[in-house]
Amino acid sequence: MRAIVDKDVRQRLIQWVRDSPSISFAPGHGPPPEVPIPSHPLTSQDLTAIAVSQVLSQPTLPIIPHHSSSPPSDTISFPVHSPFLPQPQDPHLLPHGPMELQPTERDRLVMSLDPAVQDAINCTYGKPTLSISFCSEYVFRHVIPHLFASAFLDTTSTTALRDACPLYRLYEELVQEFSPLDTSLARGYRPYVGFRDETEINQSRVRHVSAALIQCGMNISRLVRWIGGPHLATHRDVPRILSTLQRSVDPDTLNDLERVFTVGSPRICQASSTEANFLSFFRYGNHASARNNPDKLMQVFVKDAKRGFTLVVDDRLLPFIRDTHLTPIGIVDIENPWKNDRPVFDSTFRPEPWCFAINDWTDKHNEPTLQFPGSFRRLLVWIWNLRISYPHDPILIGDNDICGAFRLVKFNPDVVPMHGYRVGPYLGFATGQTFGDNVSAANFEVCAIARQQHASFLWEHSPDEVLRRAAHYIQRMKFPPPSQDTLSFAAANADSQNPGVFLPNGDRKAPPYPHQVDDCMFADVHPHFPLTSAASIVALEDVFGSTHPCQEHVLSMDKLELEYSETRLVVGHVPNSRRMVVELSPRRRSKLLAFLNQERWLQPRMATLVEIATVVGMIDSAAEFFPWARVQILVLQDLLRACIRSEYRRAIHSPALSNRLHDFQRQLPRSLADRFDQLQCRTIAEFVWRSRRRVQLNRACADALRVIHDYLHDEHPWEQPIGHIVPRDPAFRATTDASEQAIGVAIPSLALWCFLPLGATTRALTQLPQGHPDKLHINTLEFIGILLGFAMTETFISTSLSQYPPSPILFLECDNTAAVSWSRKRSTGSPSGRRLLQLFAEYQLLSPLGLVVEHIAGADNTLADLISRPCIPSAKRARILESLPPESRAAIAPTLDAVFRCELGATHKTKVVRHVRSMRIHFIWYLDEHKLIERVFPVVDLPLVTLNYVFACYAAHLGSGHTLSRRNIRSDTIRNYLYAAATLVQMFHPEGLDPRKEKGFHAICPSIDKVLKELRRWENIPDRREPYTVAMQLLFCSKATSSDPNSKVSALCDWFSVMLQAGGRRCEWAQPSHISDFQRTPEQNVRGDPAAFCIDDITFFRSGKRSLRLDDALADPHLPAMAAVCFRVQKNGAHGETKLFTQNTHDPSLCVVRRWLSIVQRFVRLAGRTRHVPLAIYFDAPSSCVRYITATDVERQMRSLAAEIYDLDPVRDAKDLARFSAHSLRVGACCVLQALGFEEHEIERLLRWKSKTWRLYTRNLCVISQKHNKAIFDASTMPQF
Repeated sequence: MRAIVDKDVRQRLIQWVRDSPSISFAPGHGPPPEVPIPSHPLTSQDLTAIAVSQVLSQPTLPIIPHHSSSPPSDTISFPVHSPFLPQPQDPHLLPHGPMELQPTERDRLVMSLDPAVQDAINCTYGKPTLSISFCSEYVFRHVIPHLFASAFLDTTSTTALRDACPLYRLYEELVQEFSPLDTSLARGYRPYVGFRDETEINQSRVRHVSAALIQCGMNISRLVRWIGGPHLATHRDVPRILSTLQRSVDPDTLNDLERVFTVGSPRICQASSTEANFLSFFRYGNHASARNNPDKLMQVFVKDAKRGFTLVVDDRLLPFIRDTHLTPIGIVDIENPWKNDRPVFDSTFRPEPWCFAINDWTDKHNEPTLQFPGSFRRLLVWIWNLRISYPHDPILIGDNDICGAFRLVKFNPDVVPMHGYRVGPYLGFATGQTFGDNVSAANFEVCAIARQQHASFLWEHSPDEVLRRAAHYIQRMKFPPPSQDTLSFAAANADSQNPGVFLPNGDRKAPPYPHQVDDCMFADVHPHFPLTSAASIVALEDVFGSTHPCQEHVLSMDKLELEYSETRLVVGHVPNSRRMVVELSPRRRSKLLAFLNQERWLQPRMATLVEIATVVGMIDSAAEFFPWARVQILVLQDLLRACIRSEYRRAIHSPALSNRLHDFQRQLPRSLADRFDQLQCRTIAEFVWRSRRRVQLNRACADALRVIHDYLHDEHPWEQPIGHIVPRDPAFRATTDASEQAIGVAIPSLALWCFLPLGATTRALTQLPQGHPDKLHINTLEFIGILLGFAMTETFISTSLSQYPPSPILFLECDNTAAVSWSRKRSTGSPSGRRLLQLFAEYQLLSPLGLVVEHIAGADNTLADLISRPCIPSAKRARILESLPPESRAAIAPTLDAVFRCELGATHKTKVVRHVRSMRIHFIWYLDEHKLIERVFPVVDLPLVTLNYVFACYAAHLGSGHTLSRRNIRSDTIRNYLYAAATLVQMFHPEGLDPRKEKGFHAICPSIDKVLKELRRWENIPDRREPYTVAMQLLFCSKATSSDPNSKVSALCDWFSVMLQAGGRRCEWAQPSHISDFQRTPEQNVRGDPAAFCIDDITFFRSGKRSLRLDDALADPHLPAMAAVCFRVQKNGAHGETKLFTQNTHDPSLCVVRRWLSIVQRFVRLAGRTRHVPLAIYFDAPSSCVRYITATDVERQMRSLAAEIYDLDPVRDAKDLARFSAHSLRVGACCVLQALGFEEHEIERLLRWKSKTWRLYTRNLCVISQKHNKAIFDASTMPQF
């Protein structure tokens, strides 16, 4: 290809230019007269060859991204059929597909390419990939370097350009300044020799790198690959690292680690920027905190530059560097004397509403999953299990840090230009991950997980090698002297969740090495501790490879503390393994005391919102494992809440802020309209936070802080037992309930119960209307029940604590969600609730009893419910029955009992009473529909076991959507239905038995419990979606018959029909919400092709599977009898799988072949037969243009159908409607196949699953409910037995 362009094609191109009257050459630069001119003209093949050679001369092939930053105006672009663009169907564009080359042929081809392309192909680190690219809009300043290097202009033109363009003069000066330098001195690790002694920017390195940038054509990506060294971590022997970790690290993590080390971060980024976007960031510069503190900023900049985390060039080169983005740098907490200031690479900031920042171009959901949250608790779990297995041995605690952390993972060179920033006279490009990108933590986590798994493996399988390799560190380790005092060790007990650290065969488990970002934590007994600590160090060296002399050691030597004991400051907390508690560190205790004293918080004062938030935040952070302190600052939280409300009211009524928001809305183009809500919230939050209004702190606030200060000053224990933090089996279980008559508590395991009747005055307070200042709310009574349950248990066990497990746990259940929330968060806005929380905190202060509070459905809270609602007064009951005729007494007795029950505790809210009545009527209707009403009323005439199954079938009936609202409801709501029906039936049962339970048992019978568990399984599916049903599709078909065939409605109807049968994913046919413009590049798959179906993916056949040309199918719609659909790229890895669909002769509206043909016909009408363009398009009449179908279009249409089918209100039922999305089609396909009785393997094959994941989408109820109903009807006709 290159030879053709250089010889033959070049000659014909010159002739074509000569013959063109509109083209003239600069003086002295005409075509060479000695070149023979060919007789034949240029062909499209020649032009294609020229275009290909130009692409190959670039170091990377830009990929048009999903996201594009644009100024506040619509972008003008050529239509798909523009004559200025090469058409995909051009026969000269690889008609037979890509060629397969032998290794020798490939090497020859590579050697014939441009050196920049050779570097990109042969590189081992920072490999180019189709999933990573960044490009910016090219303007004249980007052409200057190429114009200068080409020598195209003669002397006169060069002089004229120099006089007219200051940038050209600047570039000439830069070339003259840097051209004498030897650019090889900028390559590899040589420029970083002696880096530890650098205290300022190395000027020689900056000059040599700047010269190399000019040599690389002002291309940062090419420069990074050419320099290598620390910017690509080329000292790492990746094949050796992967081979070392092969046995110890799971395959998924190992694959991610290989990508991180050879390709770089992020996993996916396809982005482009405009000149307007670049200029907005350029004009903004750095944040004021950085501009006002240049010395501190330079100090950080020098540190990153000398370690090779940042590539530094002369700032004067910025105008000529292509594909560049600038990010502002800030310094946070710089004015806060109580916190260390730290720089921030602000990858989220946008100087204008329409601008795009780095985090707009990347998505953390495309990256590996984070696992470090909760790591400290995992360390505590390990310590607890160690104490179980080693009750009389000291447990030592340790940790170590990684030097550089995020920066050790390098950006792919193609996104390094996206991470530019300016510091003084220098221009930096971050080559190591920044503390600001939303993808940094996830890609670093891969390395941390690999280290964690490898350390455990080494500990277990290679202890001798580990001790040998880490001998240098082991020799420096210091341990406390042995102690003979074994009685002071706090105990721990084993249970189902904490079996200890020994396996059933007697082998020791390896430590888990939990990671908190860059901090690896571990603990072990003294004999094993050297190995435990050494394994973490050796694993770190194995994961990141050998240390280079010009790089810092991967283990942070500055923070390495090799003196170990039974206490240690770990991620801000101090676990104590001897006393088995988590303590407040002495440093934090001193800091809090100094802060409260020096900032004058111990007396009434004026304070701003930020100051109040600071003191609340500091105390709340210190009280993470000490709930008592968190409760003390409730009064401050109230003040903070009041300040925020006040400032928020000022914000929403501020004319200046309102005008600013209107300006934002006007500036945003239509494609970014969904960004306005986020901008509005952020702007109001900034207004509130930056408020300088001062409020008066009253005496109550000062007294609360005084209590905390005195507690800290007197050095009282600020701690929580580890046994109260780690997950454990409870030692005691309790239930509580409250009514308007009494409070009930039941603790069966201790044979304790409490009945606390309410006095007349208290009952009167519960009857006051809502909003009354003296109203006693049921939430308050329910929380008193929790407090009583805790106080009773603690009092009972305090005299014989040794008989119970160490740090015992009380598992308390309450059917009031508000009370449960108060006890968990230690916070509430209720004045009475705050006072109760303070009382509760005093009970819990240093208590040996831990508390776990969970919610229980009211229908299951039977024991506490019975206690809180007193027994029916027998004398009053007998007196009323005696006054009735004898023949009426037996019939009215159950109803009279129900009336007494209502008097004693049933709700008085009209809405709730009406809803219970409606539930009971619904149950009566159910019995009547299934011919069971005569067997239940007026006297129950069914065995209890049959009644159990009747109620189980009723639960299944409700679970399949047959409810009052004709929609799916939660399992807790179904419990309420069952409770309402059971209390009704119980009135008519001769023995007063509960039809939901087996005789003699308090729990729900197994048949009902199984149904409810199945419903809960469905509810617990993350981001679950409601199924799109056949009924919804039939309704849609009836609505779409009168629509224009090219309209959105017709297009969606076709696609809903085919995807309901194919079980398609959204990405396989529709575009994300932000890609509706037909001129934009559609969503791409991993191969760089459109992810959605294109016209080449559909093939039609005649009956008998005879081939059918597309022209014939379009000409005669009756010919296609089958349609084959190719799934080019699939989530299950079965790429290129083809599915065959046949005609539906019973219902043409559901015929998938007709729908596919309609989709192709619409596409041909609107876009011709253009290949590599998604099929899901329609004509938008208001804008008179073709658009893609997006996820938003799907959701709106589907929710409209659901609202009509299920009689849902768009506002009131918005939460339920939000469960309908494009994924509902795949869920619906699962439900349809399961309902029709398809086997599991058939569902997996038809819907392209390789696992049992599809079960999460189904409820095993819809059809089974009908089978159960029929079975119960048949059983009801049987004689009693």
